[in-house]
Formats: sequence, structure tokens, C-alpha cells
Amino acid sequence: MTIPRLEFRAALIAVKLLRTVAEDLKISSDNCYAWTDSQIALHWICSDEPVGNSLVDNYVNQIQETFPRAAWRHVFSELNPVDVATRGAELTQLLHERSWFDGPTWLSNPSTWKQIPSHPTPEAVISHATTVCENLNLNPSFVNKFSRLLTLLRFLVRLRRWIRIRLQRTPTAVVLGPMTAVELHEAFLACVQLSQSQYFASEIASLRSGNNHPNRSVLRGLAAHVDSKGILRVGGRLQHSLLSYDERHPPILSGTDHLAWLIINWAHEKSLHGGFRSTYSYVQVVRRAWIIGGKRKIRTFIQNCVICIRSSPRPLKQVMAPLPPERVIPSDPFAYTGVDCAGPFNVLAAKGRGCRATKGYVAVFVCLWSKGVHLELVGDLTTESLQAALERFTKRRGKPKEIWSDNAAHFHRADREMKQALRSLNRDQVADALAAEGITWKFIPPAAPHFGGLWEAGVKSFKRHLERVAGPRNLTYEEFSTLLIGIEAVLNRRPLSPLSSDLDDLEVLTAGHLLVGRHLGSIPEVSADYSNLDHLTH
Repeated sequence: MTIPRLEFRAALIAVKLLRTVAEDLKISSDNCYAWTDSQIALHWICSDEPVGNSLVDNYVNQIQETFPRAAWRHVFSELNPVDVATRGAELTQLLHERSWFDGPTWLSNPSTWKQIPSHPTPEAVISHATTVCENLNLNPSFVNKFSRLLTLLRFLVRLRRWIRIRLQRTPTAVVLGPMTAVELHEAFLACVQLSQSQYFASEIASLRSGNNHPNRSVLRGLAAHVDSKGILRVGGRLQHSLLSYDERHPPILSGTDHLAWLIINWAHEKSLHGGFRSTYSYVQVVRRAWIIGGKRKIRTFIQNCVICIRSSPRPLKQVMAPLPPERVIPSDPFAYTGVDCAGPFNVLAAKGRGCRATKGYVAVFVCLWSKGVHLELVGDLTTESLQAALERFTKRRGKPKEIWSDNAAHFHRADREMKQALRSLNRDQVADALAAEGITWKFIPPAAPHFGGLWEAGVKSFKRHLERVAGPRNLTYEEFSTLLIGIEAVLNRRPLSPLSSDLDDLEVLTAGHLLVGRHLGSIPEVSADYSNLDHLTH
């Protein structure tokens, strides 16, 4: 339901009400008059031929049967008392509107009705259209009603053609004809001039009077000038180049104006939702406008573009919780240890033909403080094998205070066979055995693998070296153990602090320094004998 059809429906309701009142008061229809400020509705009411729309034609028949067409007259909106309520008015304002209660003054004097023609003359239409256009020029906020630049420019071109037709300067067929680039460009310059009158009125007045810009003016470094049409443009030293006038001196726009947003939106769509450079080139070269703070506005527009955000979403960065005390408080190596199991791997009992491979696992122990790694080969994931691996670990590295591991009920990323083996593991029995040794076994919360990220990273690093060295080959127990110790040495040689290119920094701190007191790959130096040194040797 469009606005003209709503006004037409209101005319139908009004004419029914007028007929009811006239019949109750015994007033002849010849002495009744109906007024409307809608020229479209009045044209439909007075038409002799069908419009072509079933709804409109039905309304026309009802109105013409209810009341004669000669009773209808047109009233301008500024003289219509009904607009006081339809356009919104407060109660205090409505009390002072005598035309709302008593009617307009011209209505009580029928002799003055001749001054209000039943059908508007071309001069009245032109005057009314001129008033509307002047109101548009005086109120730049009408640009904010448009969401696309081309829609705004087409509206202005159609409006200009319609006014020229009413002034009998252009034939009627031109209104709906194809638009030219010149007309669109003139409409764009009209929008620019309207925007500049709102944001740069003082600067334009200063330039016309021959004064310079103040030191804090945003136009200070643009060498701005006002052309013959009153448009503020960028200056420069390209007056004698072969570029067009708009390229040499693009019009200046404020970045806070809605017209600048329309231009950026148009340029972003023309660049097929390209990045900053593509959009900026369309704004500067194709549309030829200099937007104050344009680079920042373009970046902000692209960051808020829904299509661009959907095509390249950015993952949210979660704020990490503080590290637990076991990670930051200095302690003995492996005093606080995290353990995880990796596998299964194929392990040969011996070399030669006919030797079948059995499945083995690797227990990865990671020191929570020094990030030192200890690898133990486990035959299977039974309670006895895990207790034996823990026994070998404690005898070689010392007894830890706490051992951390994944929760027993959640192994989301483990192998199916490994899941079954770990779930059948009697962890209570292992925990009781560790408690007897003064060791506490702690579990991370269920369904929270990020709590064990330190030993998960150790498993990942161990597997990367194993896959690159062993490949698809099956190793014997002795070869596998030797390779595990080599991988362990490599992991414990990783620097704990950033590397330095300073010549005085000869060595970097590693987990091996905390485990054995020196780098695991360095050759031990022979201590000098200082017991029998003579004075010359000393």
C-alpha cells in the first residue's frame, strides 16, 4: 500500500462520511464540497478512463457514485488544517491552532474560494515545486535519506527534468529517458555544493573575501580555492597538465558527511569489495572527490562491511588465564611433572624375518617449570606397565611432588584402542602407589584439554621428530629406546630464552642446563690441577 493509495482510501472514507452527514442534516449534495491536498488522488477521482489498477478503479467507482466529481477541490498542504494532526503536534501546540477547531478562515467565506482553484494551474505547480526544491536546498539532511549514491543522483536528475518540463523548457518524453553522464555529474556537484555549504561555509566566505585560512583549519595544506560555480576545490601545481579539471582540482568533502559515506560505499561496491587500495583508487580517480580524513574513513568502512567480514572472518582471541604456581615458581627439575601417553607404535621384538611387530606406547614426562622432557617406552597401557614406567622415571629423575595428567574419563583425540586401554587402566591403584611414595597425582578438569597444553605440546614435538627420522620403518625395542633418548636430548637442547647475536653471549639457557648443569651437546672441560703450581706457572 503506497502513500497515494492511502490518501485515496482516506478520500473514500471522507466522502462516505460527508454523505452520511449531508443525509442526516437534510443538505443537498450540490451544497457540499470535498477538499484534498493530494493531486494524485484528485486526478484519479476526476478521471473518465480506468487507471488499469483494480484497486484504484474500484475506489474511483465508489467515490464517483457517492459524490459528484464537481464537488471535489484541491487545497495546498500549507492551507490544510488536517496537517496539524497528521504531521504531529503536541497538546499545547494544538490548543493554539484555531484552524483545527474552527476551520481555516478562507473556508468560512465562499467568495474567496475562487482564489483557490479547483484544479491547480501550471504556475501554482511550478511555485509549489520551487518551494519544495528550495526547502531541499535549505535542508541538507535530505541526503541522509538515501543509502546509495546513484539513487540520490538519479532522484536529483529526475527532479530537475520534472521542473524543466513544468517550466516548458523540456519535452515530456525526456523525464523517463536515459540519463547522461553530464546530468549525473551535475547532480553530484550539486550534492557537493550542498555539503560544503554545511561544513565549510566559513572557509568559503573567507576565500571569497580574499583572506587565508586560520592555522587550525583542515584546509590549510590543500591550497583550496573556490571555482566559478562556488565549489570548494583542492589547489595544486597541475594547472598546465593534460588532466581534466576534476582530476586536477577535485572537490573537497568532509569525512563526517553522509555524502562521503555514500561515495565510499559506491567505490567499495565498484571495486567488488576490494581492499583499501582498490576502494581508495575509485574514490580519488573515478569519482574525483577529496574526502577529509578519507583514508581513515575508508578503513573504518571496510572493517564494518558485512560482506567483507563474512568472507574473511577473524577468530576471536581469548584472554588466557594466569599461569598456575607450578609453572612460575622455581623448583627442582621434574618436581612438578605433567604426563601423557602417545601411540601406539609398532615395535619389533628382534631383527630378522618372521618377527612380528607388537604395539608399544611412549610416556611423555614434561617438567612444568623448566619444560624439560623425559621419554619412556611402555610395552602396553596396563596398570603394571604404567607403574614400571613411573618407577624408571622416578629412579632416574628423582621423586616429583606432583604429577599432572589428563582426566581419565575424557580422551577425545586418542586412538580407539588407546581409549579402551586408558579407560581400563586402574588409576586409583597407581595413585595409591604414588601416594605411598609421597607423590600426588592430580587430574585436569574434564573436557578441558587446554589445561594440559604443556605436555600436549611435548607430545607433538616428540612425534614430529619420530616421524621424520623413523618414517614407516619398524624399530626394535633397543633401536626405539635409543631413538627416544636422542629425541629427548634434542628437545632438552631447545633454548628457553631468545637467542642473541651478541658476541659476548656464547651460550643460551636450555632445559639441559637445569638437568645436568650444562648444555647436553657440549664437551666437558678438564679441570686444571692447582695443587702444585710454581710461581712461573702461576
